[in-house]
Amino acid sequence: MPVIEQVSLDGSYGRDPSERMFSYGGWFGYEDAWKVLAMKWPALLDKFNIHHFRSNDLKGRPDWKQLQQEFGMAAKTAGLHVVVSVPSERLLGSGTEAQRKMAVFQHVVRQLFDAAPESVNFALMCDREQDLEKQISAWVQRLRERKGDQYDRIVGVCFLNSKKVIHVQAADLVANLAREQGEALLRNQAAPMDPLLDKLTDGRFSVSYVSDADFLVSE
Repeated sequence: MPVIEQVSLDGSYGRDPSERMFSYGGWFGYEDAWKVLAMKWPALLDKFNIHHFRSNDLKGRPDWKQLQQEFGMAAKTAGLHVVVSVPSERLLGSGTEAQRKMAVFQHVVRQLFDAAPESVNFALMCDREQDLEKQISAWVQRLRERKGDQYDRIVGVCFLNSKKVIHVQAADLVANLAREQGEALLRNQAAPMDPLLDKLTDGRFSVSYVSDADFLVSE
């Protein structure tokens, strides 16, 4: 049987017209870890009296930091691991919004391919974003036509309703945290690291300030 890791991914996109930050990230882990989170997540929803976790809907609450802390640590202690990419818009070229999102998505997937042993395959669970769904489907088809091992290692891609699926809700938390940290560092390179993001990434978070050629490598 192939070794399969389930990966949840979501995006977070800034609004600063001068230089927007794009983030794509989430969690990866084996099925057992996701089962642990599936037991923890509903109890937290009940504790905070919310139907689902979505950063843009919750960040105005006075207990917002506590929400982030408890949900984030629930995923980490379940045995899941963070993957994230946060480039600024200037690294993404002059393409459409969907093409820019796709570039960050691909960067995250490349990280997974590079980090995992060749025996590990990936089932990708993504938030439903209409423009990105088309881009991802076309990209997977191109991988198939090239007959490389990347196509074989992606055992499936599905698009899920974040209001119903905890995997994508957990990815939303990571993507939002990372984008806000990227924006803080863009304003001030000496900005302090968000303590929760530091814990979730085991102290390895960094913003992808690299050249276009380095970031936008071949698909």
